[in-house]
Amino acid sequence: MSVDIEESADSGLPKTWISKIFYETLVDFRGPSDVGSTACRQQTQMYARHLENNSLWAVQMSDSWSRYPNGILVGTSHHMGVYDECVKVHKPVQGKYCMPSVKLGSSKGVDFRVGKPDQPESNDNAWREILGFVDHDKQLHRNIVKFGICIPDSCTAADLQVTLQKEFDKHFLPHQVKAQVEVESILCSTDKDDYPYDTGYYLTSSLVGFIFLVCCLSTAYHLIIIIRDTKGKNSEMPEMLSSFSLIRNCRDLMKYNKNNELNIFNGLKVVAMLLVLYCHNFICFVKNPLTNNYYLEKIYEDGSDFLLTVLNVIDMFFYIAGYLIYVMLIQQFNKPGTSWYHILMVIAYKYLKVLPSYVIMMMVTAFIIPHLENGPFWASQIWPEADKCKNYWWANVLAVSNFIPADNQCIISGWNNVDEDDTSSSDSNLTHDTNNAKPSYENLM
Repeated sequence: MSVDIEESADSGLPKTWISKIFYETLVDFRGPSDVGSTACRQQTQMYARHLENNSLWAVQMSDSWSRYPNGILVGTSHHMGVYDECVKVHKPVQGKYCMPSVKLGSSKGVDFRVGKPDQPESNDNAWREILGFVDHDKQLHRNIVKFGICIPDSCTAADLQVTLQKEFDKHFLPHQVKAQVEVESILCSTDKDDYPYDTGYYLTSSLVGFIFLVCCLSTAYHLIIIIRDTKGKNSEMPEMLSSFSLIRNCRDLMKYNKNNELNIFNGLKVVAMLLVLYCHNFICFVKNPLTNNYYLEKIYEDGSDFLLTVLNVIDMFFYIAGYLIYVMLIQQFNKPGTSWYHILMVIAYKYLKVLPSYVIMMMVTAFIIPHLENGPFWASQIWPEADKCKNYWWANVLAVSNFIPADNQCIISGWNNVDEDDTSSSDSNLTHDTNNAKPSYENLM
């Protein structure tokens, strides 16, 4: 294979474009054939032989990943291939999908940032956008390329990294480009569930299953009572059982008191909540691999002020929620006979009211969600979240998660869950019933 190593006469930049060098590096790459365990080498050699014979399983593995990256100049840093095509290969080897990362730079230590214009002209050398990339907040990396690759399951991420580094050095160094390869083990996966099934999984599954069964039985019993009432047979459902009925809970959610003076604030709170959910959804969207990130960068750099500051809407949500709590409770606290300990009782009640469901969500996050799916980024995104809930659940239970680093917070979106407790009650008695001299504890709640 001939490699054109001629450089641009006046710039010192490679003459051959990056995509072509990538293709030359990967077009004949079959996997770690000379490193790793015996099983890895044997399976890689078997894969290479069957690929020459166009065996279906081998071609599926080879066909599942791209060797020619495109869209690098507009920020397309992830070249995914087809994950499912790779991992669905089970015989005679199991396909493993990995996501290597290649960081490009000058092998001679040349700083191509010097003289690089902020707004390149159409005739400028495109390599400057790669080798002269400067890290800043408004642009995604142009000098880091990540691509999917399919290898036999017996090979490890370390095996793949060593082999790929040799290939990239062989093809990129003649162009005076250093390609630093990194393969994280958590970014290598198959369609098998590799997350451990421990005691917490079985305990949480049993608890969730029991709650689901109770809800089904309560709903069925409630339905029977409704049918009996229509036939003139009056029956009463126990309060404890009724609280698990889907029929009752749906009715409670749909209740509306048109005479409640706080309806406008409850409506504003719902609007603010929807905007908060939209913002969180947008954050999750931009964290995932995107094609043509240039448009996203333009929004971030030149977008409207409302769009760029819309996350501040959560302050409005907090303000309205706090105002509703104040309005509903202040008149009760001002009644004769009300003491300071009633405030503590309300806080304790609200905390204990939300705690069971909050604990269950932490348990589900820690022990069940990691088993529900797979994918190229599933383990890297979900497994750390599960470990956070296993190690730092106590901060959430004690409501002190705000005081630990954000990277360690379990269910980070729930750090304000106590503040977001139900303050949209349609029971106007909380604000209008001022006739009783002694406050009722039930009304305070």
